[in-house]
Amino acid sequence: MKSTLPSIDVEDRLRIRREILNRLLLLLADAEKGPAVILRAEVLVDRLDVMRWLSVQASGSRGFWSDRDGDFQLAGVGRADVISGDTGHGIEGALEQVHQRLEFCECDIRYFGGMRFSPSRACSAEWRSFQGYRFLLPRFEVVCRGGVTTFACNMRSDDSIGVVEQELARVVLQHDNAGITIPSPTGRVNRPDRREWEFAVGRILHGISEHRFSKVVLARSSTLDFDMPVNAVHLLGQLKDRTVNAFQFCFQPDEKHAFIGASPERLYRRDGRRLRTEAIAGTRLRGGGDAEDNRLAEELF
Repeated sequence: MKSTLPSIDVEDRLRIRREILNRLLLLLADAEKGPAVILRAEVLVDRLDVMRWLSVQASGSRGFWSDRDGDFQLAGVGRADVISGDTGHGIEGALEQVHQRLEFCECDIRYFGGMRFSPSRACSAEWRSFQGYRFLLPRFEVVCRGGVTTFACNMRSDDSIGVVEQELARVVLQHDNAGITIPSPTGRVNRPDRREWEFAVGRILHGISEHRFSKVVLARSSTLDFDMPVNAVHLLGQLKDRTVNAFQFCFQPDEKHAFIGASPERLYRRDGRRLRTEAIAGTRLRGGGDAEDNRLAEELF
């Protein structure tokens, strides 16, 4: 990211907000002549920790992404733009809208988002807040790339600058999260329970022995109860400390729901017309010996 400013210390909150607001006003003056576009103002900030900053923001719409090597981290809070639908149908049009936003924006913006795996199936209650698809541009971001940290504010040129200024005043820039703890669970329910799980495994093994199927993926859900709300970002921070060489993420559409995780595998990354992926898997019958196995493996690859 480019900036003509020297780094501002995180303690100098008034200067950070003033620089952001002044830059937005200059951008708005240039954008008044044309259709609505995305505007972005950013400043370099010293001693601003990405995840700790996000954990102390008011719970609501929050997001986080960290690459596997830890060279790039992105945290976002609030909403500058949302493209969403209640069902998974219409995803092609939604992606086209995202593409248009990116194409006509002269700044470096990113949308957090995702889509329902199966658009035709009914959505369970815990996933309804995520909708059929949802792509969000945060109002405020903290980005760390190669050790350089940037605080940014995004807005549409047809937004009210007064509203953005009020939101900017409410953003917490200091990030003392020493008082945030993860409460101990007061109860846990597994579905299926151990007895039902063992029964299911037995049925599957019997079915495999009768050649009715060759592979089954079992899954279960665990529901934990707490006597106080859990800070999803702080929980992700604990997970991040325990997962090396993994991508960490958080998608939080509202204060009551969050999807967090850590994955060691990259599905794909696209840079222009170049596509990189590691998520390649396949199976085939074994050969008659090591040599044939190796030949078949090479052919499959």
